[in-house]
Amino acid sequence: MIWIHRVTILLVAVLLATTTFVRAAEVIEETFHSDATGTEQHYRLIVPKGATAEARVPSLYILHGAYGSYVDWTDKTNVEELADRYRMVLVFPDGGQFGWYVDSPIDKPSQYETMVAKELVAAVDAKYPTIAKVEARGIMGLSMGGHGAISLALKHRDVFGSASSLSGILRLENHPDKWHIVDRLGPFAENEDRWKSNSVYTLVESLKDNPMPILFDCGVDDTAAIQDNRDLHEKLVELKIPHIWRPLAGVHSWEYWQRNLQPHLNFHQAQVIAELPNEEKWFAFNYKREKIFFDENATLSIDPPTSPTMVVAGSSSVQGLKSSLLPEWRVFNRGIAADRVGLTSRGLSQRMEESFFDMNPDVVVMKIGRNDLSAAQTGDGTPTLEQMTEHYEGMVKQVRERLPNSKLIITSAFPVRNSYTRLREPILPWNEKLREIAERNGATYIDVHTPLLDAEGLVAPEYTAEGLHLSAKGYAKWAEAIRKAATNP
Repeated sequence: MIWIHRVTILLVAVLLATTTFVRAAEVIEETFHSDATGTEQHYRLIVPKGATAEARVPSLYILHGAYGSYVDWTDKTNVEELADRYRMVLVFPDGGQFGWYVDSPIDKPSQYETMVAKELVAAVDAKYPTIAKVEARGIMGLSMGGHGAISLALKHRDVFGSASSLSGILRLENHPDKWHIVDRLGPFAENEDRWKSNSVYTLVESLKDNPMPILFDCGVDDTAAIQDNRDLHEKLVELKIPHIWRPLAGVHSWEYWQRNLQPHLNFHQAQVIAELPNEEKWFAFNYKREKIFFDENATLSIDPPTSPTMVVAGSSSVQGLKSSLLPEWRVFNRGIAADRVGLTSRGLSQRMEESFFDMNPDVVVMKIGRNDLSAAQTGDGTPTLEQMTEHYEGMVKQVRERLPNSKLIITSAFPVRNSYTRLREPILPWNEKLREIAERNGATYIDVHTPLLDAEGLVAPEYTAEGLHLSAKGYAKWAEAIRKAATNP
């Protein structure tokens, strides 16, 4: 259930000065007067827990599509629930049913570009605990709003620092008779230059010498938008402009937008993460790693690998694996310290797009789970072994479905010693579960546990740094097991 609150200017000022927003998943209903449109404009926000005037956070503007309104995202998706995982003020503007987020030269009240990019941003920054910097502000949207998000970001580089689109109508000139665009820009035949100058397809030319982080995806069966997205991708490749393009399963529907919402939130949180205050260090660490992932993935659009590729994903054990140990492949390291499976907290299962699918690798290596086992020993409510197994197998099935031609390797958990000896017992049944998952799903299981043991059943001292992570000799053993599994038919 969504609780709606009418918040006055005075009340918000008092809140900012004296209190913390104690609930993340709470939708706030707001209005402000727009001089551009000459009307009262409605919008919604979600403010994260702990955001105050003294502890400001980045912001993300999320635009609706044609036939819709500012309530769509909060009413039709689980964005309210997902907001708990992020440190951004989420803002949901109203762009009119067919406003197209442009300033219309023929319909004077339809000035949605100025309303959103200038007036609304200023109003939000004045009233809510946002970081009022371009580096701390992103924009995304679906369909008409996908076009609006990228076009507004390109037109207002001093306002938005990142942009993304789901199922965006990204080449207006492909649709001269649809969705009332003619009512905003006039007939295409008589106003071709006007249409093109407002179209994302043309506006991206400005990125040639001044790129910005851009992500766009579209369902491959989306008859309304797929050609626009393919056209844009081809143009960006031709212009050598880095970007992330994801053709995904699906059609032009809320089911598609719900399913693919979280990767966009991940993308924008990673882009603005450097602006978070120091007390967010651990949260920031994870997203700084993801920022590296996104940057690497974007370069692949204009610099495709010439050698076989391998993705190695998981926790800090993965993060320490040097690509020089596997010189036969171009290795994309997707390890993040303290990472988990991701059932009850942010983990590998929640960043699969950037960790696996963007690269379309020849080999996928998964190594994850020991942090969940460790948490179980301290009683922090971590999932059971059965839940972990189910969730892990769900990831494996996705890799199998999305990357049918990739070699999939599942790595056992490593043995431990010293202060980590308490993990010895739960590691053994976990490894057996991993072996079963591999067998059921046509993956290759590699046992890196047994070769690292000493006579006492602990990791041999020469293979570990402190009893948990591997030493150089330990990584060499693991790399050799990966090489053998990757090259065997």
